Amino acid sequence: GFHFGMVLGDMWNYKNHMGGLDIFTTLYRQDNRWRFHIRGQHENQTYDPVNLQYYLQSRGIDGVVIFYDQLEDMNFFYENIDILLHPGQKEAFCYAVGEAMAKGIPVVVNDFYGSEDIWPSYSLYQIHEEAIVNILSKDWPANIYLRQYIQDNYSLERQLKETDEYLGL
Repeated sequence: GFHFGMVLGDMWNYKNHMGGLDIFTTLYRQDNRWRFHIRGQHENQTYDPVNLQYYLQSRGIDGVVIFYDQLEDMNFFYENIDILLHPGQKEAFCYAVGEAMAKGIPVVVNDFYGSEDIWPSYSLYQIHEEAIVNILSKDWPANIYLRQYIQDNYSLERQLKETDEYLGL
């Protein structure tokens, strides 16, 4: 499909939402079937919304970027996307990436410090052009493998065991 999403929580510089919008704008200019679903809100309520609105209008994408406020059930968001983009520059474990993979949704993740210890290498990108190539490749692991990656690496049982070991219990 032509729907990809980005989950931010608060939109602030390290979440790199403007980088995500640049990636989307490039995709949209290549094929106007693309739609971008963004779950997040501005941290700074003064200048940021004005800047964002200008960006959307000046790039001609204001009608094809869909924003979601806080959601009680994130399944609604995930059901609307085919790929999840995580352009963050500073992150630990991103729940949205884990949730998307657990639902069998492919992910494209910025190669931030430590990302290679958390996410599979095939999902990482270093520059916007690589993210675009990854998104367009459609050479994704089958849904079962995405879910299996989460099960193998982040199951509740494993997390509880590792926490107990860390605490010396």
